[in-house]
Amino acid sequence: MGSFGTIGVGAFLAVHGRLDYGTVMAVVSLQMGVSAMVQSYGSALATFSASLVKGGRVFDFLELECEEAEPKHDSEVVPCMDCMPVEVEQVTFSYCDGTEVLKDFSIAVGEKEKIMIMGESGCGKSTLLKLLLRFYRQSAGSIRLYGQDIGKYSTWQLRQLITYIPQNSYLFEGSVRENIAFGYCGAGAVSDAQIRSAARSAYAEEFIMLLPQGYDTLLSAGGRNLSGGQRQRIAIARAFLRDAPILLMDEPSSALDVESEEKIRQAMEELTRRKVVIMVTHRKEAFGAVDRVVQL
Repeated sequence: MGSFGTIGVGAFLAVHGRLDYGTVMAVVSLQMGVSAMVQSYGSALATFSASLVKGGRVFDFLELECEEAEPKHDSEVVPCMDCMPVEVEQVTFSYCDGTEVLKDFSIAVGEKEKIMIMGESGCGKSTLLKLLLRFYRQSAGSIRLYGQDIGKYSTWQLRQLITYIPQNSYLFEGSVRENIAFGYCGAGAVSDAQIRSAARSAYAEEFIMLLPQGYDTLLSAGGRNLSGGQRQRIAIARAFLRDAPILLMDEPSSALDVESEEKIRQAMEELTRRKVVIMVTHRKEAFGAVDRVVQL
């Protein structure tokens, strides 16, 4: 019963001498206090439930496996830039559940060679890229980059050698300029001229300059205020800025419209001209000529 109902009933009883007015007001005050307490309890319960969900996410994050510790060597290994850039020899890999996706797989990729990895879903195409990035460790076989076993490189060295463009490149909450600069790994601070040059090479500047504040336009988390093609061109601009000798790409043109795909194809041709390229895709026609197609 609401406060008005209580007052009405109390007034009726008071008029007929069943209650005095002081008792009626005391009951109304008590009811209002109890109602406020119940409402507060409901709000606290909702807040507690939301906190449990958020806390669960935090604990899930804390339970994730950390990247392996840096290999301990007296000095950093030196890549042999005259050696074969990528050598995968008799590599086998299985997931924790025992699912084997690669078995005795071998491939060698030469300087400035562009190869395309194709195959059905689940055959190990993306897994191969993650092995080269050392996100996973093979159960057998060896992987060498520029003559050195991949396990001997420090994480910093490995990131200097490889640029990775995933299927869905993540954009952070921040300006367009900051998101492109995220790809920079050189010494010192990145200049605005370098950022703009990378954007032009990726055919991204034409749409960036149409944004409300150009390079200073703020992007939402995940780049939700950009189209899929625009997000991917930002990712390619990062790759131009990074300028590592090895380029790994995982379905970089998936789910794009025709116009965006054409722009990205042009940017890719420019980006891959001087690099070792390993590209995973289902659609061979989405890119220009390659030196080899490897079927898994």
